[in-house]
Amino acid sequence: MRTLEDEKQQDSMAKWLLLAVAAASLIQTFVYIIRTPAGFTYPLVHNYEADYYWYLSLMRQGWDGKLSVTTRFTGENFPPQPVNTFFPVLGMVSRISGLSLPVIYTVARVAFGWGLLYMSLRLLRLLKLDKQQAVAVMILVVLGVPLWYLSEGKIVQAGEFWTGFDPILRITWLPHHLAANCLYLGGLILFVRLFTGTSLKPPAFIRGIVLAAVIFMAGAWINPAIIPLATVSLGLAIAISLVQRTVPVLKLLAGGSAVAAGLAGVTLALWKVQNSTFPWTAFRDWEQYITYPVTAGSYLLTLGLPGLLALPGIIIALKRKSLIWNMVTGWFLFPLLGLEILNRLLPLSNGRYLQGAGYIPAAILSVPILSAVAVYFRKTMKLKLSTTLAGTVLTIAVVIWGMPAFAASVSRQMAYAKKNLSNTQVLVPQNVFGALTELSGTPDCGIVMAPDTVSPLIPAFSSCRSVAGHPTFTFNPSEKIALLNSFYSGSDEVRAQEAVRQSGAAMILVFSDLNRNRAQKAGFRPVWEGSGIGIYGKISPKGI
Repeated sequence: MRTLEDEKQQDSMAKWLLLAVAAASLIQTFVYIIRTPAGFTYPLVHNYEADYYWYLSLMRQGWDGKLSVTTRFTGENFPPQPVNTFFPVLGMVSRISGLSLPVIYTVARVAFGWGLLYMSLRLLRLLKLDKQQAVAVMILVVLGVPLWYLSEGKIVQAGEFWTGFDPILRITWLPHHLAANCLYLGGLILFVRLFTGTSLKPPAFIRGIVLAAVIFMAGAWINPAIIPLATVSLGLAIAISLVQRTVPVLKLLAGGSAVAAGLAGVTLALWKVQNSTFPWTAFRDWEQYITYPVTAGSYLLTLGLPGLLALPGIIIALKRKSLIWNMVTGWFLFPLLGLEILNRLLPLSNGRYLQGAGYIPAAILSVPILSAVAVYFRKTMKLKLSTTLAGTVLTIAVVIWGMPAFAASVSRQMAYAKKNLSNTQVLVPQNVFGALTELSGTPDCGIVMAPDTVSPLIPAFSSCRSVAGHPTFTFNPSEKIALLNSFYSGSDEVRAQEAVRQSGAAMILVFSDLNRNRAQKAGFRPVWEGSGIGIYGKISPKGI
């Protein structure tokens, strides 16, 4: 018989194992670190470079002590808003801890990637799976892959366009998405516990429901995709449970209403922000024009064999007449309903329906089917295998089937890393970092003019603004890029001087004699010189 000490030891081992899984998913990051040549710095760039530096710019504002943030990727001053709070808080952690912004960002990826895996493990206890089934679920959560096929001798997996579908990269994907999903899962677990086990008296029940609602709200504030996810998954679970009448009706309706009210409040607050001022209005516009090449059918393929097995697994889940199984069912069905129904009704990008870590409920719902298949084959084929061993064999078979997709993922990541060895936004020249360090010495250095390849780094590593830096969070980005090109590479001297004036720059990064001459003609003077780069300004970065 297992003792409490045994359970604690197993839980500790599981924590360390899941942490190792999260760390191992940083394979691309390790490749960049190893292959960074002398004279360059790899600032732990992750995913799309422009977005990464946007996140760091928000963290830098938190590092500066600001919880309300705005865009520093444009010369115009837009009033800050108390939104995207996750990243300013990380910036404050960076300043307190003394660790750099990129390091804290990467730590957050690992921490919340690990957190989501561990929260999944905690969920399994509520599902009352036996030990072997729980292990099978976690194996499929970590090693379940999209379906794959061969095309011209190359392994191609379903959903390669979305990093969140990659069997390796999804483990430590975007930290705010991972954090939001952790909170969603935490709210779901707390919600269920209020209806299971010892009956709670009204005051304790009310406190628990309020706490669950706050947790869901926090997740929705970090990533608005949690709003439709929680609404649909809980709504379906509550509706099914009311029909099954396995949970007290009044308490279930009260709990659901509290969560719905909280999510409605977050929705209203975010709607207000997105209709306030740039850059938050850009998010509203983004929802309108960003559409990803995915349907409910193609989405299922991204879940691989676990996703296909989960469809009949829903029947077994519903037969259990359990609130938690109903919630897992709602979680799995959410993206399918979103892509086919909600996508026609709500002004949301269909990408919002892909951000709920759907591979987790797919793995959960597939395991009862694997167990049922194992029992069937053991009986009909009269195999001298226990049900547990037969189920284990089937789980291993699913994993082996997915190995080519893992190999394809590693190959893609290596190819992407090789391609980016010449990308100066990924492997940044050290002289550029020298200039950024100089700029970071003052809390308010105004607008800095720099080539469009360098501009995104300025708000990420200093408190300065750049003329441009992000296709979404720069106001009139095409005009700003044209200004920069006129100064740094254009042949028209008059236009170059006009570009300086229009940019409103207080400082200019110069990389050539042409840049220096143009900066001097515009009334700027040298305030710092590095190796092959200089800073010209109307004031010195150190206030001299």
